[in-house]
Amino acid sequence: MKTFRNDTRTGYLLEAFSLANEWHATQKRKATSIPYISHLMSVSALVMEYGGDEVQAVAALLHDAVEDADSTEEAENRRAAIKLRKA
Repeated sequence: MKTFRNDTRTGYLLEAFSLANEWHATQKRKATSIPYISHLMSVSALVMEYGGDEVQAVAALLHDAVEDADSTEEAENRRAAIKLRKA
């Protein structure tokens, strides 16, 4: 199983976390005061726990980024930001 500590691309995962945290900063889990980022972190952790690679862990962190945008313009901006960072 691949470990992230030795992966030179770990910066991509950290950047994805930073984006997810920024984009979901004001959201809470349904009917709670728990920050929504906790859901994204949990999904990403499960991906890693079951052998997923960094790209899959990043996808887990960002899986709600576009659909949770407040407008079409914001969704397109988020999509572009994800693509630019992926390159």
